[in-house]
Amino acid sequence: MAHIPKRRRQTKRRQLLPCCRALTTLSKHKLLNTRTPTCLTPQLQEEEADYKEAVAAGPAIPRGAPCDLGMRVLLVHGDEHIADSTADGGLAPACDKFKAWVDTAFPRSA
Repeated sequence: MAHIPKRRRQTKRRQLLPCCRALTTLSKHKLLNTRTPTCLTPQLQEEEADYKEAVAAGPAIPRGAPCDLGMRVLLVHGDEHIADSTADGGLAPACDKFKAWVDTAFPRSA
């Protein structure tokens, strides 16, 4: 998803608050039978444009590329320690180890 600067997010939030207040005061019946309030239209159009831009740009980390989450990931099942991203050399090797464990622990029936 495209990164939205904090100031822009805060501005959007301030613009949406009056609309949210108006929507929450409507009864459920009235809300279900109305169109999108006009005060939301510009924000919805902007959100849709941001979404389309992010989809067109593709994922920030290409599929299969190594990624550094800056954290340790432990994959466990109950008390059983299956994989550790630090000990196994990264997230991808830990995930591969976990996938192998799943295939062993839960074999597919023929």
